[in-house]
Amino acid sequence: MKKATNSIYKKAITITLLFMAVMVSSLRGQSVNFTGSYQISETKTDFGDAPHSVLPAKLTISQLKDRLTVQRITVDSNKQETVNSETLKFDGSKTETTLKSGNKRTASLKGSANQNSFTIDSRSVTPDGKLNTQINETWTLEADGKTLVLTRQVEQGNGLKYTIKGYYDRQ
Repeated sequence: MKKATNSIYKKAITITLLFMAVMVSSLRGQSVNFTGSYQISETKTDFGDAPHSVLPAKLTISQLKDRLTVQRITVDSNKQETVNSETLKFDGSKTETTLKSGNKRTASLKGSANQNSFTIDSRSVTPDGKLNTQINETWTLEADGKTLVLTRQVEQGNGLKYTIKGYYDRQ
């Protein structure tokens, strides 16, 4: 009887350990690393009437366990590039930077529960404290890992609101 009981316990422990290994493996599979360089896909992105400069032309992302560094390169109508870089922590703490325009930008990062996407909330105010822009961006990698989708909701200080979805190809 003792042998049978020990055998049952061993089988139960083995099954439990296998189940836990599968669950841990499954959870790891859900975590996405966004590290890489991306170029906007002009053919997939619908800009509508908006100038192409409303979205970065290029993104370079470096993701570590606790933080994400994003370098954004925007190109204006005169083909002049502007490079902005910021590091945001996944704990949701706010980062403040002063832009070349003199505006102050506050931003925070929040990962999704399944770690397949993240959201950046930012607010830019003019030197005299007036709202310039409020932006909510959701970043998701498509299943193939080759396309980054950036959905941006914007509210400008003048009351203009719009949403745009940008598609970026991994380089």
